[in-house]
Amino acid sequence: MGMKHNIHRKPQALAAASPHARREHKDRLFCDLFSDKKNALSLFNAINGTNYTDIDAPERPPLQGILKDYLVKHEAEVTAMILTEYNEKLREKTLHEEGLEEGLEQGRKEGYQQMALNAIRNLTSGMNLSAEEAMTLLKFSEDEKEKYRKLLNSDS
Repeated sequence: MGMKHNIHRKPQALAAASPHARREHKDRLFCDLFSDKKNALSLFNAINGTNYTDIDAPERPPLQGILKDYLVKHEAEVTAMILTEYNEKLREKTLHEEGLEEGLEQGRKEGYQQMALNAIRNLTSGMNLSAEEAMTLLKFSEDEKEKYRKLLNSDS
């Protein structure tokens, strides 16, 4: 069973009790996030209390490696924050559930649409009604009638 983290422990205790960090993933995350010069300059300004605005100005400080000193100095806090704020399994579960719900909703819409088309076709063939009469009998709104006219015409 995996190790559970207590968010109320001090950062140093949490960092000491934490498994070895997968640094290549965290490095990739920071590289992706701060590869944009504007984001990197914003981070530099936040860490150093500066207010540089021109990304390409010659007096602008170098942006390469701006996090290293800060992360080394505050390693325990950063580790604790990453471990308590970001839970990869929870994120994956949430994304899966959201995707599942979106898929179910799409399936419901498609199922309703197919049921409505079948009802129109059954009324037109079984009761010799026009598609327009069938949709009126089914109490479709004008928007729905327009949608199903297009769908019926695309099936023909």
